[in-house]
Amino acid sequence: MIHWLLRIGALYAAYKLGEAGGRAQARADMRLQPPLDYERLPSDRNEAEFGELT
Repeated sequence: MIHWLLRIGALYAAYKLGEAGGRAQARADMRLQPPLDYERLPSDRNEAEFGELT
C-alpha cells in the first residue's frame, strides 16, 4: 500500500514539474514573438485588400 502511495505521489510530482516547465516555456515563447502589427491585420473594411473574400 505504501509503495502504491509513493508511486502515485511520484507521478503527481512529475506531472506538476512538467506543468510548471510547460508554463515557463510558453512564457518564453510569447516573449520571443514580434509584436503584432495592427496596420497589417485585415479588418472588415479591407478584407478584399488581403484577398480574403467571404
